[in-house]
Amino acid sequence: MKSIENRAFMTLHCHYKVSTILAMSKQRLSRFSIFALTLISTATLAVCQEDGDFGAPRLEEPDWLENYYLDPTPEQFVEKMREYSQDGTLVNEEARGALVGFISQLIRQNRDKIDDWYTALSGLTPEEKQVLHTAMLFSHTEESKAILKLEFDEKFETEKEELPKILELKLDEVRTLDMLWGFFYATGSENAIRRIIACFQFADTKVDPNSAKIPEGYSPLSEQLPEAAAWSLKSNAIRHEKVKDICFKLYGEKKTLSPTEKSLLREKVLSGFLPEDTPEGQ
Repeated sequence: MKSIENRAFMTLHCHYKVSTILAMSKQRLSRFSIFALTLISTATLAVCQEDGDFGAPRLEEPDWLENYYLDPTPEQFVEKMREYSQDGTLVNEEARGALVGFISQLIRQNRDKIDDWYTALSGLTPEEKQVLHTAMLFSHTEESKAILKLEFDEKFETEKEELPKILELKLDEVRTLDMLWGFFYATGSENAIRRIIACFQFADTKVDPNSAKIPEGYSPLSEQLPEAAAWSLKSNAIRHEKVKDICFKLYGEKKTLSPTEKSLLREKVLSGFLPEDTPEGQ
């Protein structure tokens, strides 16, 4: 594991290594949302896909992070972060997006606790603290800003001016989908699901092959987003009644979704929950 003690503030904006995804299949879509996809039982999902049955599977013990919005327990935060430190989750590149989205919202919900949390987690390594520092920035709270200003001084002043809110991040960036799912797991927010559904709009955009030299077999991230979003929505709708309910609610509203979003939401996500003879638009 590389030491990063001299660049502790380097990834505050989730400037993770950009993926060079080539001809990505469904099995490789998990890089978009490590928490949203790997929490699903592969075997169960495969059976559901084959049989066309997307009813709720039998679940093991509920995951704390994934189900936090159902039963918020901020008092467990420090303990869980220490567990994630011990098992390597905090330094897992593919887990960072979801963790940042999740932790940022816990901080917003518990602004009075961040001082104590930060002190209690002072034993984390510089690399592990990157997740916490990034989440603190994305929380957009005065309490977090005060801590970061003391910790990083002028570097913080530069970073904070450039940071958008999670729900305003560009969808076609590698970690945005992960962060939106982390946001949802912390809050149960309909806005996060609506933003994920917005990934379907990229089905209407195609890259002009004559506009630049594109390597053979290369598929731009924006072209993969609709399938990645659909896969994560369907997977989470199986496990989370609220995800399914939000999807049906948005689908039923007349002016909320674009025609493309509505069509793909039905085809890619909701079709498994509907009787086969259900008319279009219902």
